[in-house]
Amino acid sequence: MSVCQPKNSCFSCGACCGFLNLKISKTELRNLFKKRTQNFRSLIDFKKAHTIAAYRQTMEEKENKIEKFDNTTYNCPFLGYIDQEEKKIGCMIHPVFTKDPKSQNFSFYGASICQGYNCKNKERKTVDYWEDFLSNENLNSIDYSLIISDHITIELLENFFKTLQIPILVVFQNYTDLLKKIFSHRLNLSQKPELLYTTS
Repeated sequence: MSVCQPKNSCFSCGACCGFLNLKISKTELRNLFKKRTQNFRSLIDFKKAHTIAAYRQTMEEKENKIEKFDNTTYNCPFLGYIDQEEKKIGCMIHPVFTKDPKSQNFSFYGASICQGYNCKNKERKTVDYWEDFLSNENLNSIDYSLIISDHITIELLENFFKTLQIPILVVFQNYTDLLKKIFSHRLNLSQKPELLYTTS
């Protein structure tokens, strides 16, 4: 498992797939994931490649009407729920599901970019601390994505504690309540549509 799909949790991150670029509410995002997943499960046959291409074209046409924060940022329609409980989001054509290492070539960016994406927080040396900390929080996939993709806030926090000469291990031992308050405030800001969009 990784910070994208944290262990022992019922949430995951899909920020790199561009959904935070959609100018809609969290409720509308959840409904969008649900519709994508339902359509995917009813239309896709991994043995028939044309069904995957047809799904992408159909969903892109439907979602093209959704307002975006940045028109140059792509929003991949293959991001949907990947568990039966419909809580965890992820790539529905990931090789772990299709058994085809190149299945993500059906996406806009292709397998090499999807699998090689350089997420700043995923590559962070302290990523295991953040994953363990957030895995124990009562989050959903949208809120988790907002937090874990926000490399600017996490970088500021790490630099703040570094300036105070507080080791990162001590931060996660003694300052978790402070971290929770900071991220709670961050999520409250995200209730405003104009502040939902973050980049990673």
